[in-house]
Amino acid sequence: MVGHSIGELAAAHLAGVFSRADAVRLVAARGRLMAALPTGGAMIAVRATPAEVTRHLGEGPGRVAVAAVNGPTSVVLSGDEDAVTALAAAIGRPSHRLRVSHAFHSPLLDPMLAAYRAAAETVTYQRPSVPVVSTLTGRPEQDALTDAEHWVRQARETVRFADAVRWLAAEGITAYVEAAPSASLAVAAEDCVAPDTGAVFTSCPDPRTALDALAALHVHGVPVDWRSVYAGSGARRRPLPTYPFQRQRYWLNAVRHRTRPGTP
Repeated sequence: MVGHSIGELAAAHLAGVFSRADAVRLVAARGRLMAALPTGGAMIAVRATPAEVTRHLGEGPGRVAVAAVNGPTSVVLSGDEDAVTALAAAIGRPSHRLRVSHAFHSPLLDPMLAAYRAAAETVTYQRPSVPVVSTLTGRPEQDALTDAEHWVRQARETVRFADAVRWLAAEGITAYVEAAPSASLAVAAEDCVAPDTGAVFTSCPDPRTALDALAALHVHGVPVDWRSVYAGSGARRRPLPTYPFQRQRYWLNAVRHRTRPGTP
């Protein structure tokens, strides 16, 4: 599993790293401490490569950081509003400002980290029972997920979503399902995987679309336990009819006209 930013806490909970109560307490502490920070700052998504951004990162005054690398040409800048705006202009690539309350994953979060560390140290951790590819490092983690310091760094440092997806692709993963309110990460993940791999990308933002996602996986050859999907619904398996399907043509039959030799 892979979780983007706060989604990594959800992934870790599902993998058994901490209980639901501890997950809720950690998410609540993170949200409360971030909300208590002074307002201001900005986040801008830029259609540029990480290398292009890095070349300009030291230019201009102010605090600015790379908040996320979501794809080969999808980078999010975060920090002081003037510095972020100037940096995006200097890069000169298409960009748009994100609607956020704070500049997440930037130096503007530094004042809350000590209190967040104290909250993370109260959590009981276990090693994950399901592999989790961390977007902090872009690779699978086990022991690191049981360390409070990992979650402090994970809240502050760059979200390396593209690296995490590339690791999955390198391991031969060809089916990706996004469980989130939108399909934005499924689109970003598709940009990180070579098109000739035959990988399928789908999302299920709500229960109504879950069947659509499962159907997409099924037709791409991914095994789906349909008994579990329909458990308790009253649905039953029905055999296909033993007689041949009855077909009827509705196309007009072409009429061939014979002509005598030498006539047009």
